[in-house]
Amino acid sequence: MNKTDEFYIHDTTIRFNTSQGWKGIGRSVQYEHYSYFYQILHMLESEGFKVEKDAEVLRDYKNISRDHWQGQRGDLEFSAKKFPAGFEITFFQNIVFDNPNGGKYDFDKLAKMPYLIRLQYLVSMRKVVEKLKTLTEAKDRTPPPAKTAEEKIRRDLVYNWHFFPDMNFDFREIREPESSYYGLDRNKKPIHNGDVKYFRDSWNGYIMRGRAYYCANMNWWVILNKREAVIVSNYDMFDDFPAGDPRRVAPNRTPKEYAALREKQEKAKADALDLIARLENHGVRVPKKARRACINEVCRKQSEDQ
Repeated sequence: MNKTDEFYIHDTTIRFNTSQGWKGIGRSVQYEHYSYFYQILHMLESEGFKVEKDAEVLRDYKNISRDHWQGQRGDLEFSAKKFPAGFEITFFQNIVFDNPNGGKYDFDKLAKMPYLIRLQYLVSMRKVVEKLKTLTEAKDRTPPPAKTAEEKIRRDLVYNWHFFPDMNFDFREIREPESSYYGLDRNKKPIHNGDVKYFRDSWNGYIMRGRAYYCANMNWWVILNKREAVIVSNYDMFDDFPAGDPRRVAPNRTPKEYAALREKQEKAKADALDLIARLENHGVRVPKKARRACINEVCRKQSEDQ
């Protein structure tokens, strides 16, 4: 192998890209980096990880299960996969997570890791990198850490979008959107790099303000302060604080199952009230106590049916 092999680390994932050309796919086709992959798995196993084939892939896609692996040591877990262009290993934990399917599918895995698990991850990732460097002369393409909002934008435009050769560019050189559709805010006003725009944060519901710079498609980077920058769609931005709009709109995070149950209970309550009204129209007097008992009983039965 030559020196054009490379790897990079993003969050808790290490990705290795091989320089070896395409040879096809199938059980009989073997790439040199496959041996690197298995040697790293053996190293992790020797460090105390229980390594085995990915249970979900083995259950649902048995034919490709040889390419997908998983491991666990205590609360630290990893998933690994190999493919003709390289391989990936992702560490995660299932103690603190947002995604209902588990920490494996979370964003910002490193930030969510409890302190002791994070230390275990750092040691494990360091040993993976050390092992990889003993197997091949691969270049480390890991982006430098971003300490400020501007560095975060520079890193994204250079390492993710490859718009610039390095991070020493001037923000005035950032291109404007090619399509006018991507360069209009929600009021159809044009957006230019460096414009101050408002938007409502989808997570906390507050109206935020920052300086916008174009990224790609309909996404714009908005610098909130010296250290924070977020991606905002062009149709979510506007010029001035809207008069009469609340400063905060709380997002609706009611679970779907609970909302569906409440909807059925309200329907059952309406049906009970309709029945009571028809009885009263026929001259049957229904006391308030009996009315409440009837409504409560209908809603209770509706809940039990769930």
